[in-house]
Amino acid sequence: MNMQDHSDSCKRQARQLKKQHPELGYNKRLDLAAKKQGFKHYTSLNNLLKLLGPDKSPSTIQIVSAGGDARECPYKTISTQTSISWSKASPVGKVI
Repeated sequence: MNMQDHSDSCKRQARQLKKQHPELGYNKRLDLAAKKQGFKHYTSLNNLLKLLGPDKSPSTIQIVSAGGDARECPYKTISTQTSISWSKASPVGKVI
């Protein structure tokens, strides 16, 4: 998702959350919707939208490249480590 999609989705979710949380104001529901998308709060999402522009995705690389804080990235980093080892080959049949 690009930043504009995140922002639009957050606003849409905030309107939908009114039924579940009628006691919360719109700004609180925006914060809740932003947290569901992985952002710290709506202000963080909005700041990244201004920093990155509407067409960039909020990946760690894009945020750092734009001069932002990598901790603002809503995506969790997944890493794997693979190791390959070679052992001595043994002959299958008898060699004469």
